[in-house]
Amino acid sequence: MERGQDCKPGEYHRVAHVCVFNSKGGLLIQKRTDTKEVWPGMWDLSAGGSVLAGEDSLTAAKRETHEELGLEVSLDCPVLTIYSSNAIHDYYIVVRDLHRDEIHLQEEEVAEVRGANERDIREMIKEGAFIPYHVNLVKLLFDLRHGTGPHTTR
Repeated sequence: MERGQDCKPGEYHRVAHVCVFNSKGGLLIQKRTDTKEVWPGMWDLSAGGSVLAGEDSLTAAKRETHEELGLEVSLDCPVLTIYSSNAIHDYYIVVRDLHRDEIHLQEEEVAEVRGANERDIREMIKEGAFIPYHVNLVKLLFDLRHGTGPHTTR
């Protein structure tokens, strides 16, 4: 389908989201530029975007992270896949301590980046500064950063 084209009933487009956590549990978040068509000027997860024709989700996740942040990331498979009314969202997690000079922002899409904890993001969502992800999704992503999957061990 063409960018901006609506999905027909029963059709989905796939979106890859990448969450880059540091070893202390902080999440790298990005502020979208004011010129973005969707969610302009809003804070978002580390990187992400639509899967292009001929790509799979993993390829798109790596491409978007490189384009938006200038980072090469090692990814395996999504830790979470969520279906919405017209999209399939794949969430990938990377745990990596970054130095500021490793990040090279795509100026057309990303205005700035910073670290945030779960409480920061919940507050930003409440204030309308962060894309309105469900707060339980944010909690789950922070919980999944340890790589333990959906089950807890006893």
